[in-house]
Amino acid sequence: MISSRIHMDYLQPETWTHLGVILSCLNPEKEVLHILKTDTGKFRGITSHQQRIAPEEFLSSGEPEPQKIFSKYGEIEEIRVYTLPGLESYYTKVQDSSVYSMDIDDYLIYLYQMQEQTEGIQIYTRRNKTRCYLEYLKQLIDQNVKDGAFLLWLTNHGELYFNCILEYKGGKLVRLTTSDRYPDAYCDYDEVCLRLKSEYPGSVQCVTIELREFAERIEGFFRKQG
Repeated sequence: MISSRIHMDYLQPETWTHLGVILSCLNPEKEVLHILKTDTGKFRGITSHQQRIAPEEFLSSGEPEPQKIFSKYGEIEEIRVYTLPGLESYYTKVQDSSVYSMDIDDYLIYLYQMQEQTEGIQIYTRRNKTRCYLEYLKQLIDQNVKDGAFLLWLTNHGELYFNCILEYKGGKLVRLTTSDRYPDAYCDYDEVCLRLKSEYPGSVQCVTIELREFAERIEGFFRKQG
């Protein structure tokens, strides 16, 4: 879906600084508890929000009991238990030269898969659902994407907040740019759409939506996925 050779240009700085807000809609931050089992059998725990937790009070048969942790800490959505050999094996796999040609989204999904498949790493989730949001997006985009260009234009109270132009070829995202490529019209939605349609004689889709509605729709989509 996202080519490993993707080209990026004309990333308009004033609007592109809002990228973090957009990504937070697509991938809401979840709290993860990371537990390291040392070579001496001791455990160290810290959450993704830098809260230290002592796993020893949740041990059962010498290992952390996930359900006890989930019961006490309602904000924790996932628990990852690592050993040092497990981490070494994991990072060896995900940095192997064989991954260099993978599409970017496939590689990010692969990172999650390798966590689950590497001996010495245990993953426990509060809810039984797909861990990597890109799997949902990949399925959605693969079903609807056409070669050509797609313009997403987000406004906040009617003012331009963020936009991006996605160029697809052969079913892959090959270029990411913004309306800044048209400096005399970068805030004019209708004009940008016209120029895109003249530049890309194939499929051009233009979507404009308020930020709040965008966030609500994305939240609704992920809620349906479980």
